[in-house]
Amino acid sequence: MPRKLFPVNIRLAVHVHATENENKVLVSIKNIMPENTKLDLRKHTYSGYYGNPIIRFEGFISKPKEAKLIFEYIFSRIEGLIYPGWIVERFDKKSNTLYLRIDKQAAYLGKIVLGWGDDIIHLLFKFPGFLRINGEELEIFIDSLRGKKSEEL
Repeated sequence: MPRKLFPVNIRLAVHVHATENENKVLVSIKNIMPENTKLDLRKHTYSGYYGNPIIRFEGFISKPKEAKLIFEYIFSRIEGLIYPGWIVERFDKKSNTLYLRIDKQAAYLGKIVLGWGDDIIHLLFKFPGFLRINGEELEIFIDSLRGKKSEEL
């Protein structure tokens, strides 16, 4: 049984572009969280390259118990292209932080899938500084939450 490794806090960020519906993006966030998760989001509005408005929502979960529930929820349901080393390449050993990008469109449809590009929900899982974690160990633990090993491409 692998060592249990849970984050102590989570940062979340997502952009709403001018062509997107703000409420649908908020539904995407809600869909990747456990039921009854209370997430306070701060809203910032910026001007894009061509002057179009870009909204950025940012959230922070500072309670370790809530961070653990969200972590378990996301990683027990994540699907799609999962391959050996996928956690290793997203884990920063110096800061004990796992960087995850979730596909925003899939999240709106109720699926948790890794995302690429800029149509994503950014998640940063921060682990306690006193824990010495490496990406391989974290990947083994996450595979145990998923109930299966990462698959070869």
